[in-house]
Amino acid sequence: MTIAEIRKKYHQRIGQDIIRIIKKPGAKEYPNNADGSNTASRKIAWELVKRIGCAPIYGSIPGQTAGNLFEVITKDFLAEAFELLQHLRPGKWLYSVNTAISNFDQYKDLAEIEHVVKNNWELATTSWARSKKYRHSK
Repeated sequence: MTIAEIRKKYHQRIGQDIIRIIKKPGAKEYPNNADGSNTASRKIAWELVKRIGCAPIYGSIPGQTAGNLFEVITKDFLAEAFELLQHLRPGKWLYSVNTAISNFDQYKDLAEIEHVVKNNWELATTSWARSKKYRHSK
């Protein structure tokens, strides 16, 4: 399989599994990857639909579901595409989704900071207060 064939399959999966056309009474139809209230966003979304060549499917799909599907479909695409590059970058590759960012080496310090904050009452309270935009008045 060539990279062009893998890419075409990727686009087909996005079109079939994720892209839906939203049709609301009194409004223009638009793909679900657009901000329906933004003309430029709708135009860009329609151009994407046209370029990947997917047939319009009407309906809706929850945003979280679409996001999760996009992760899986993209992971599959990368795995297949990188397989073609084994001669350039040999080795065993690991592809995953739903992985905490702190599991990656460049972000492991975030996990350490989170651990320290969770296990220190004063820091945890301060962290909670900031997240709630709490302001302590004197």
